[in-house]
Amino acid sequence: MTKIEEFRRQLRANSTPRASWHKIDLHNHSPASHDFQGSKATAIADFVKKINECRLSVVMFTDHEHLPEEAFLQAISKETGALALAGLEVNVFVDAFGKPSEKI
Repeated sequence: MTKIEEFRRQLRANSTPRASWHKIDLHNHSPASHDFQGSKATAIADFVKKINECRLSVVMFTDHEHLPEEAFLQAISKETGALALAGLEVNVFVDAFGKPSEKI
């Protein structure tokens, strides 16, 4: 092994871990969200299947007006090994006048 090859070997052995790519999805709705599209009865199993199929490392649930339930996030994380994050989707209306109060 040349001195340069030995230097490279030692450099790799002593360097910090290399950066790696992760697949993430930052916009999902849990069954608690008013616009959840799936079956509440099978939501965890359905999300687990999709997260595993897509090989996601991080998934965020951004429900409207409130955070997703902690038990839901823990179940998703436990079943997939992915980091399940709680997010919040906030609706902002510039033209709030004249809108129904439930939309403001």
